[in-house]
Amino acid sequence: YLWERVYQDAMRREDVTALRYEFVNVTINGKDLGVYALEEAFETRLIENNRRKDGPIIRFNEDILWGELARQVSVAPSDRGAVAGAGSYQSSDLDAFGSSKWMATPGGRNQFLSAITLLEGFRTGRFRVAEAFDAPQLARFFALTDLMRAWHGAGNWPNARFYYNPISNRLEPIAFDGYNR
Repeated sequence: YLWERVYQDAMRREDVTALRYEFVNVTINGKDLGVYALEEAFETRLIENNRRKDGPIIRFNEDILWGELARQVSVAPSDRGAVAGAGSYQSSDLDAFGSSKWMATPGGRNQFLSAITLLEGFRTGRFRVAEAFDAPQLARFFALTDLMRAWHGAGNWPNARFYYNPISNRLEPIAFDGYNR
């Protein structure tokens, strides 16, 4: 968990959107439960704490992936993970954290739809990287991820999180799950 804190701090120093990550001593009803990791949620405060204008945070819906994994475990438990998820990347819906907030106003809906259009356009090959993403941000994100061997959040599509920047009309990566397991 300490590594996640180091990863997040490094990303933030390079102006890549990163979660705040703290350690807290937890005591409930007088019982010391030890030290817990406290991770920031995917919401407006995350964006504002990274000095950006509020915009949707989008992700891939993982339901199809988990359904494939569950079916595979029931059919061939020894082969778990060998083929599950292969088609999920292309067929998974795209969604936003707090999507009802973004759909509640015309301006929010437009931002949500723009974000989804960019990621879907990239996924289907209609948009090049620089057309969908803030390329310098993405380059810093992948360079640090590679340098720190923090591939879990970057190399596993279900863990990918992107902030839609309403000023640049591009997606920016959000550093998340930066460990190598």
